[in-house]
Amino acid sequence: MCKFIITITLEPGMRDRILDRAVEAQRAMRAESGCFAYDFFTCTDDPDKLLSWKLGPTRPRTTSIWRKNTRRLSSPSMSSSIAR
Repeated sequence: MCKFIITITLEPGMRDRILDRAVEAQRAMRAESGCFAYDFFTCTDDPDKLLSWKLGPTRPRTTSIWRKNTRRLSSPSMSSSIAR
């Protein structure tokens, strides 16, 4: 089992645009075989910060699927950490 936790720092004013596109990325990710959960969360004290997390079976397949579906979002500055 592998857990991906991604912090996304948006450019100022881009939050609504990114969240509108996040729905499409979530649907695509959740439809993939082996995706147990995938969600976005907003930061309560920083409107330009989001958290994305995914729960899947194995790291290699999950990594390639996450990268493919994340490209569907516009290109905010991203930093990620992968935790097992």
